[in-house]
Amino acid sequence: MKKALMVYLSSYLIGGGLGFAFLPEFTQKLFLSNVLYDEPMVRFAGVMMTLLGSLIGYLVYKGTLIAYRFSIVARTFVVGFIVWVYWMYDNPMFLVLLGVVLIGLLPSYFLLWRDRRG
Repeated sequence: MKKALMVYLSSYLIGGGLGFAFLPEFTQKLFLSNVLYDEPMVRFAGVMMTLLGSLIGYLVYKGTLIAYRFSIVARTFVVGFIVWVYWMYDNPMFLVLLGVVLIGLLPSYFLLWRDRRG
């Protein structure tokens, strides 16, 4: 299950990252954005997402889940950040991004809880 959740994380980072990097306007509209952000920053964020997703995908491919627990901490921070940015800018794109992150994060919380119980 952990491996599947890491594959999901890698997949949405690579897929979304490629979309933001190469089709920034289309991807922002697909994610229901009510504002089109500056293309260079969106493309840069897309490249960084793609690289991070590729790294996670490589770790999964190599059979190591060494980054699994850290990914839970990092995604928890990202959730807080997305909520804050949505609250500041009222852009529905951030609710879509929040949903995408939570789909993988909530089962990860459950697995972490189950592992700690014994």
